[in-house]
Amino acid sequence: MTLELQTLLTNRDVEAPVVPDETLSGLGTVDSPLSAKKLWLTKTAAYTAASGEAIMADTGTVGAFTLTLPPTPSANDVVYFADYATTFDTANLTVAGNGANIEFSAANKVLTTAGQNGAFVYIDATAGWKLLD
Repeated sequence: MTLELQTLLTNRDVEAPVVPDETLSGLGTVDSPLSAKKLWLTKTAAYTAASGEAIMADTGTVGAFTLTLPPTPSANDVVYFADYATTFDTANLTVAGNGANIEFSAANKVLTTAGQNGAFVYIDATAGWKLLD
């Protein structure tokens, strides 16, 4: 490997190119407009996410469950999600703010669109988490 290529591969300041995601099925890394090269964690039951995690929510295997966003979030914290089995319409994913608002409301957000994927980004104490999809 040339020194030039080795430097490029190890340079942490270089952002990976983002290409449109063709499919979010399966476990592993995926290129997505919302996240370049994330390790997707498949979950089938209640789970509390950490900032930066990418959750493949499989409500098709066991049924609806709750994804809880991180406690004490800071501005620009993000949690990515995807509907693994394309079943949010029949087995919803409930997203809990863990004490923080979700889109200006203290109420949980229930995701009901089959195949929905996106991210929750924390803005501030008033707005709380903003859904980007």
